[in-house]
Amino acid sequence: MKICIITMISDNYGNRLQNYALQEVLKDLGHVVETIHNPWRKKYNISLEKWKFIIKKIIFYITKRPKRFKRKLNFEKFNDENICFSRYWINKKRDRIKANKFYDLFVCGSDQIWNSEAEKIDGKYFADFADRKKRVSYAASFGIEYVVDERKKEFKKYLSEMEKISVREQTGSEVVEALINQRPECHIDPTLLLSKNKWDFIADKFKKPCEKYLFCYFLGKPTDHILNILNEYKKKNEKVNILSIWDRDDGTHNNVGPGEFLGLIKNAELILTDSFHGTVFSIIYHKPFYTFSRTGVKESMDTRVVSLLKLLELTDRFEPENITLDGVEQIDFGKSKIILDREKKRAIEYIEGISK
Repeated sequence: MKICIITMISDNYGNRLQNYALQEVLKDLGHVVETIHNPWRKKYNISLEKWKFIIKKIIFYITKRPKRFKRKLNFEKFNDENICFSRYWINKKRDRIKANKFYDLFVCGSDQIWNSEAEKIDGKYFADFADRKKRVSYAASFGIEYVVDERKKEFKKYLSEMEKISVREQTGSEVVEALINQRPECHIDPTLLLSKNKWDFIADKFKKPCEKYLFCYFLGKPTDHILNILNEYKKKNEKVNILSIWDRDDGTHNNVGPGEFLGLIKNAELILTDSFHGTVFSIIYHKPFYTFSRTGVKESMDTRVVSLLKLLELTDRFEPENITLDGVEQIDFGKSKIILDREKKRAIEYIEGISK
């Protein structure tokens, strides 16, 4: 079967790695799998003014934010080496017509492709251009716990016209049920479907840091509480470095691509993060971790990580009240592994069912 994945494409570690994971799961089942180009990657029909803006932006990043520019190049390299892209572009009507004829199935997901607060999310992310029997989703996320009022009618139409729906969070299942009176299945993020050994194929391409280190990955601004914890940790653990990727230009590894990001988690002594996928890969690699609420976003954005930690019975790793990092305890992943194996089996059965 020729299968097309519809997802967002951005310079975000979780976004690229979930795309890769779903691609590999489908390929392992014997399918030909491609990801359709989307508007965020459009490279044609650009006006002169737009080109001027792009050139100015490139110069700005090269001169003022070289780490960000290097990171962009590393993401492009990852895409070129690991993602099989379609010849078609989702935002060109002619291409959508051709894609519908070419592919046997369109899988929407994973990631926040159904976030109603994102203006760019429209019917294309529900495969509304394809024959109804070809429209399915896997672990699609709404990102938040609701659909904004002004888009409920629109989303109701998109969802009701899908052949099969799978969402990532329990709250997403409740959103769908409220809109179309149909409760879809919840499935784990595709990154959790690949084994640690499979991820090693990506992570081990990069040199392992020689020294022991704590790894911080924050998409929001680290709070004073977190920074105080890190300062205390530095004083008491002089031989353990602190490596970081965060939304500030002084992160030690802000320039790395998805593969090296995986390696940083795999080889860390401890991970502190506010990221869903930072949490996911800590679990995959059985690493001690703490997950914090992300600053600068709505509280409901934490739904994704809280839902996962509840499922795997690891809620004590989220927003701990008293954390000193003194003699960090190892996590017993035995119970969560049993749950995860069960969820993997259920997810693969669903994917096999939609791709017969």
